[in-house]
Amino acid sequence: MVKQSLIRFHVDSKLKQDVSDIYKSLGSELPTALRMFLIKSKQARGLPFEATLSEDVITRAEASEAFRALLNGANGKERGI
Repeated sequence: MVKQSLIRFHVDSKLKQDVSDIYKSLGSELPTALRMFLIKSKQARGLPFEATLSEDVITRAEASEAFRALLNGANGKERGI
């Protein structure tokens, strides 16, 4: 017999209800869908869907590089802080 684990987390009530309604209309329920997500994550060895940033979102690394470039320009340095 497989040992079971309990996973608990908080989520917005409306989001939970909306998603539960979607799975119910598909003939399933939220716990089953979450188990499916975990199984697919294991198979994919990551997120089971593409996760990308839109073009207008700047990453922390890009922001840091831009900040360093501004500082270097203001200080008259070539590279590094």
